[in-house]
Amino acid sequence: MYLTLVDLLLATSIIQSLGLAAFLLLPETFRLTSNRLLAASVLAFAASLSEVFLYSTGLAIQHPNLAYLGSLIGLLQASLLYLYAQSLMYRDFRLLPRHALHTLLFWVVSAIFLVEYYLQSGEVKLQILQSRDHPSVLTSPLLAAVIHLVFLGYLWATIRALGRFGTTLRRLFSNLENKQLAWLRTLLIGYACVWTLSLFYCLSAHVFKSSAR
Repeated sequence: MYLTLVDLLLATSIIQSLGLAAFLLLPETFRLTSNRLLAASVLAFAASLSEVFLYSTGLAIQHPNLAYLGSLIGLLQASLLYLYAQSLMYRDFRLLPRHALHTLLFWVVSAIFLVEYYLQSGEVKLQILQSRDHPSVLTSPLLAAVIHLVFLGYLWATIRALGRFGTTLRRLFSNLENKQLAWLRTLLIGYACVWTLSLFYCLSAHVFKSSAR
C-alpha cells in the first residue's frame, strides 16, 4: 500500500492522539474527571482521523465494514469537550446519568447508519463508498447539515460558557487568567472555524454533484 505525505501525517496524528489518551488514563491522572473526559475526547478525535485515513488510503473500500465507525465515534467530540469544559470550571462537577443525553447525536446517527449502511449487502456498501465525495458522511446533504449544525451548536455553547466564566473570574480576582480555559477557548474557536468550512464544503459538494447530473 502506497502512503502519501497526507496519509503519513494522519497516521502520525492518530498515534500522537492515542499516546496522549494513554497518558491521561494512567492511574495517577485517571482519578480526575477532567482528565477522563479529555482522554475520551482525544480518542474520539483519533477515531475521526482514522476515518479520513481509511478513506485516503483506500482501506475503506477493502474493508467496508470498518467504514464510518471512526466518524460515528468522532460525533462524541463536541459533547465531550463541553463536559470537559464544565469539569474545568466547576470543581464539584461529577458525571451523572443525565449527562448521557449528550450522546444523543451519536445514537441517532448510528441508528441511521445501521439501517442505511451496515445492514446492507457488501455490494451496496461498496456502491455507497464509491459514490461519496468526502469521508464520513452518507450521500444525504440533510444529514450532513444536521451533524455539522449540532456539532457547531455544542462548540458555540462551550465557548460562550467559557467566556462567561472567565468574565466572572476577572471580576472576582482582578487580572487572574485561567490558562487552561484560555487555551481551550482558543482551540474551540479554531475547531468551530474548521467545522464551518467543512459544512460549506459538504453542502457545496452535494450542490455541484446534483448540478452535474
